[in-house]
Amino acid sequence: MGNTVIRLLKLIDKKGEVSLSELSKLIPKNYNDHRDFYPIAFLVSNNLLDDEFFQQREQVDLKEQLLAREFYACHSAGKSASDGDRQFTAMGNKQKLSDQKFALSAQGHIYLSDYRTRRNDRLSALATGIVVGIITSLVTIALS
Repeated sequence: MGNTVIRLLKLIDKKGEVSLSELSKLIPKNYNDHRDFYPIAFLVSNNLLDDEFFQQREQVDLKEQLLAREFYACHSAGKSASDGDRQFTAMGNKQKLSDQKFALSAQGHIYLSDYRTRRNDRLSALATGIVVGIITSLVTIALS
């Protein structure tokens, strides 16, 4: 799930806002049910993503399973959808559930920035190690 989450965050950072239907095209379809939507549910439940329907949900911590079921039901839906127990309806005349927009939250920006910083630090440490190894080998050869 880690690579999928980072890929989703990078896409949303690049585009600013991304619809649920666009995100659903990027996640791997291993099960073809709600379990495929856990990466998006993880991002929303951990406050890394903001979505425009957040205010319509109950103001309690939603479990990732409930969010995954909601996103699965809505990813290709028009005005309304159901996950069996709950009913979802788009407010507005021309709005569709699958057009629900997601954007990075402040925490999401910080997480992505930290990820990039750690990655750059690892690459620079690797490059430094290679350069030191080459210089050490050259000095050893020159002194021999």
